[in-house]
Formats: sequence, C-alpha cells, structure tokens
Amino acid sequence: LTIVEKNALRLNHLVMDLLSLARIEEDVVRPTLAPVDLRSFIEEGVRRHEPTAVGREQSVIVDATGEEVLVMADREALRQVFDNLLSNALKYTPIGGEIVVSLRRGAGEAILAVADNGIGIPEEDQARVFERFYRVDKARSLELGGTGLGLSIVKHLVQWLEGTIELESAVGVGSTFRVHLNLAPAD
Repeated sequence: LTIVEKNALRLNHLVMDLLSLARIEEDVVRPTLAPVDLRSFIEEGVRRHEPTAVGREQSVIVDATGEEVLVMADREALRQVFDNLLSNALKYTPIGGEIVVSLRRGAGEAILAVADNGIGIPEEDQARVFERFYRVDKARSLELGGTGLGLSIVKHLVQWLEGTIELESAVGVGSTFRVHLNLAPAD
C-alpha cells in the first residue's frame, strides 16, 4: 500500500505538471501582471517551506533589502516559480545544508536568486535542465519524486512574466538560479 500511495502521488504530480505546462504553452490564459512586493513574497514562500527545511536540518537564509521591491508579475505564476526553485534546492541539498534566497535591484529589474550548497549540476547538463522531462540524475530524481518538468515550467513561467532565468552551478559546490523580473513602474 505504501508503494501504491507513493506512485499515485508521483503520478498526480506528473499530471498536474503536464496540465500546468500545457496551459502555459497554449497561451490561452494570459498572466495578469500587477505590482507584487517581491521581498514580502519571498518571506511568505520561505515560511511555506520551513517544515521541509526543519525536517532536513537545513538553513534557509533570506538576504533581501529591507525596502519594498515591486515587480510586475502574476502572483500565481510567481508562486509556482519560487516554490519550484526552493523545493529543488531543498531536495538536492544534503541534510544540514544551506540555501540562500537573495533579492537585489538592478537597472530596471529585480534579481531573485536561489542558491544552494547541494550536489550541483554537471556543466554538460546545464544547457538542458530547462527541457521537458530532462533529469540530470535519473535514479535520484525518481527517488525524490521529480517529474522532470519543474524547471521547464519555471522557464516558461518566467518568460510568460517577461523575465529571464539563468543558472550557475558546479558539481559538489551547488547551484544558483537567478530570475530577472521587470520592476513595476514608479507611481
């Protein structure tokens, strides 16, 4: 029964990810871009993942400016992006590891970064991690319940939000995913 339950949950995640990706790619629904305070949004997101971090004895550090950082975003799309990146960081960082979520302002943009000191991604795989169903370590991804769709969804959603995403990683050192989003116009 435990195996059946585990596989049923995995299948449910796969179906939900496929539906999410199909909706984004079909471009039927357009995002509702509105000003979102990314700083408080990050703090909320970290609180959602706190039980997982505590259970794995991991530290999640928020390194963000004390002031409001308004970006143009769709809240639900932004939640999916952030939850996916933080969830991956928690999954692929060993017990006792550290994840740093940072927020910086650039020229007309906000830069949200999720950095971990986990297993890292080999250089030859980095260009492909945003492809559908691509998994760097297939055995480990299956063991952790990955569908191979999360980063593809993240990439599509970031583009949908008129932003960009980049990856910097080294095996045994960790990975940093940076999301660049447009700042909301000043009133």
